[in-house]
Amino acid sequence: VLVNRERGVRPAGWEVGTVEIRSLLTRLGDPQRTFRAVHVAGSKGKGSVAARVALGLRAAGLRVGLYMSPHVHTLNERVSVDGAPFDDAQLAAALHRALDARDAIEGDAPANPGAAASYFDVLTASAFGAFAEARVEWAVVECGMGGLRDSTNVLSAPVCVLTNVYLEHSAQLGSSRSAIAAEKAGIVSPGASFVMGMAEGEDEAAIEAMCVARARGAVRVCALGAADAMPEGSEAGRATDAPNPQTHRSPCPHSTTQSNTPNPQNTVARANRALAELALREVAMHDPRVDAAFKNETMMAKMLDVDEADLRRLLPSRLEMLHLDVPADAYNSTAGGGGGANAGSSSSSSSSRSSSRSRRTQVDQCTSGK
Repeated sequence: VLVNRERGVRPAGWEVGTVEIRSLLTRLGDPQRTFRAVHVAGSKGKGSVAARVALGLRAAGLRVGLYMSPHVHTLNERVSVDGAPFDDAQLAAALHRALDARDAIEGDAPANPGAAASYFDVLTASAFGAFAEARVEWAVVECGMGGLRDSTNVLSAPVCVLTNVYLEHSAQLGSSRSAIAAEKAGIVSPGASFVMGMAEGEDEAAIEAMCVARARGAVRVCALGAADAMPEGSEAGRATDAPNPQTHRSPCPHSTTQSNTPNPQNTVARANRALAELALREVAMHDPRVDAAFKNETMMAKMLDVDEADLRRLLPSRLEMLHLDVPADAYNSTAGGGGGANAGSSSSSSSSRSSSRSRRTQVDQCTSGK
């Protein structure tokens, strides 16, 4: 049975961590070591930032994987290469490889932690295995929840991003924003650049995140300027080389266009865009092709001005505005019905599940989240 942490399922005495997925990945040959990564954590906006970074890297000519969660319609949304989500056959093959590895561990060494790999562990291992097979050069990986103990935290990512910190998932992550910030900044590995979507010194959570990043060995700590994090202004980012705290400007001229319309959506979109640019500029310090793209105005524009259609393709429903003519008695008539969009989504996704009866239950668990 695959335990699904995404739905709050947690057996008594079960500690959340990465030991299970590390064991599973070892059995798969450690595919996460075949590519470099941009690791994205945060309370809000991490999907949008991750998608923008992936599209930007693709525009620079790199082969790029993108792993996000959760999905809205189908599981395929979670895994894509070069802007194209995996089709059913590709995804099924990746899942089967991970599940075969889990079964082999359970058969050979049932006490091995990999035998208890969860739903999200299997999905994450499947994605990393698929990226290795596709020979991606960079993968942009969105955390599932938190950071330090998340299944995705098996990467030694050169660039780590924290979008923002809200008081959420307190039972799992901590009872204060500072505690949650520390958990999310736990994705930083030695030698990484840490990019933060909060202004430097903005509050205790921002300070805590920067301190944790430095303590974990970040060589650069970069924060958006207050102008990008807030509705007013046009100043870009700041970067601090760690451990020597000399601060210098890190301009993001393409991400600071002012809007005369005080629309909260415009503010959020601008902040996400600025943060994605700052992350791409840090990637440029690790990859000469991205650095060269930033030095070419045409290429830089392609990296930063991503096509909205491509963005919507990677973020279905997250960027849609629906106008519904809902009858006045709709809530009464549907109450307790147990159907709706979720039921339809489950029905449509079931048609693409594996026909193998011996594996069908496990693959169904991955696609339905049971």
